Amino acid sequence: VLKGVANAHLCYPQPEMRTFGDIDLLVQPGHFHRAAVLLAELLPAVRIAAEPHEGFDDEFGREILLRRGGEELDLHRTFVDGYYGLCVPVGELFDGGNGFVLGDREVTALPASARLVHACLSAAVADAQPRLAACRDIVQLMTMTDADEAVAVAERWKCTGPLAAGVLAATQLLPAPDLPLVRWAHQH
Repeated sequence: VLKGVANAHLCYPQPEMRTFGDIDLLVQPGHFHRAAVLLAELLPAVRIAAEPHEGFDDEFGREILLRRGGEELDLHRTFVDGYYGLCVPVGELFDGGNGFVLGDREVTALPASARLVHACLSAAVADAQPRLAACRDIVQLMTMTDADEAVAVAERWKCTGPLAAGVLAATQLLPAPDLPLVRWAHQH
């Protein structure tokens, strides 16, 4: 489970402190297209944009949006389009993580350091203007994540620039304590 739902349950004292408009799920690349087809049938839901050509989703797709009435389910193969989306070692994202209970099920989210880098990618690359929710998540995650660990994740994913840009965007918008990652971002 990614973004809003995961951070609501893992970063805030009470989940209702973090609003979200959809549910974001990470799907293994080789199962990405098939997962969308199955979920569209089971829910039932409508896929918002068709696959550009056969095989595109599993090879290059970033997300598949499914809609059922006013509800949205956003499936992700990676986090952002382009260079940074291709640099993220997607297979690594399924190794470990943080579990939490959602409804009556145990689900898994990325570890905090990976959630922080993901939030920074969203704020610095995916969104033209960083969203307040992503900035709040960045500030929350910085207080609970080891700076060296977050930088190590960003280095493996070849996205230290977006990590620094996301941290700086969040701390310009919201008050944040003087943390090692903020100092690192200013020097990056």
